[in-house]
Amino acid sequence: MPSPRWLLVIGVLVGCKKPLVGPDQDPATGTTPALLTTNSPAKDEDPSLLLGRDGRVYAAWFSDRTGNAEIYIASTADGSTWTTPAPIVTSQWGDFYPNLFQDSQGVFHVVWFQWVTLFQGQIRHSSSTDGVVWQPEEVVTREFLTDDWVPTVSEAPNGSLVVYFVAARRIPLSSDNQIYAAVKRVGQPGWDAPVSLSVNSPTEHDHLPYVARTGANQLTLVWVRYAGNADFITNGRSDLYSATSADGLTWSAAALVSSDRTGQNLFPQLYRRHGGAWYLLWLSTRSGQPRSYELPVSSLGTSLDGLVENTLLPAGYSHRLAATTRPGEYLAAWVQGSGTALDIYYRLITRP
Repeated sequence: MPSPRWLLVIGVLVGCKKPLVGPDQDPATGTTPALLTTNSPAKDEDPSLLLGRDGRVYAAWFSDRTGNAEIYIASTADGSTWTTPAPIVTSQWGDFYPNLFQDSQGVFHVVWFQWVTLFQGQIRHSSSTDGVVWQPEEVVTREFLTDDWVPTVSEAPNGSLVVYFVAARRIPLSSDNQIYAAVKRVGQPGWDAPVSLSVNSPTEHDHLPYVARTGANQLTLVWVRYAGNADFITNGRSDLYSATSADGLTWSAAALVSSDRTGQNLFPQLYRRHGGAWYLLWLSTRSGQPRSYELPVSSLGTSLDGLVENTLLPAGYSHRLAATTRPGEYLAAWVQGSGTALDIYYRLITRP
């Protein structure tokens, strides 16, 4: 994610002071935070984590260590020794905000947005059979003035790939951010034209979607919503919403997740815990300062039952979690730093 946008958001988060009675504390323990993006003097942001079928945890992020923003990937089998970060693809354009996924056939996928000029994004996709050698980038969207960005990807029950992303300029005479979907059907060489999701608000902004296949016949989507007359960067209020779908295109009604309607709620992620339960992780100022919280997906849209503060995720943003192969263990990653000195850090977290 281009740093100027997110650094201003974090500045607003830190400035929020309204207190709220806190949730239960997470009884987990963690290793000492370690730097993932070593030997990179420039910006490294937008981590995405994936536990592969091979037992390795893969991390993808954007880095401009070469002077041009590119998507890098590395993996670890033990949570401490990583492969040398390598670019997934290289291009003359800036590449940001990767999202990793592995489909039912074991194929790795990554989607990201590419600046073809300043603040003019288009969605890209690549795939790999081993998580190391990646196919040339594939065009998902190609319109020039729509500024498509922050994509997330999953697989529909029929085997189609579905990419969800945000755009503010696809509707004439409207500047509201809305969520769109583009589908690549089984055996189809290209992507269908993007369609707007029914969950979009007619008067508010919908942003930062994250999707996961949370059941054999269910996709769950979570996202950020904020006032239509507000600016995403300077706005002090935003909420999380969720919806479910059996095919990736027809969605249930949008359901409010952050029902206390307090502070900013940003950077949602869905991840699967050991035992199979799915959880929502996000950054919120609901208790005053920005902190990370988790909520069972089973509670989405109904209550805040099971809300837990994850005290082992340090200050920063874009926090992500992925289970490892060891029982009760998870790998966490996040962005930390300031200015141009932004890096990805990680630690292992163990829950009893």
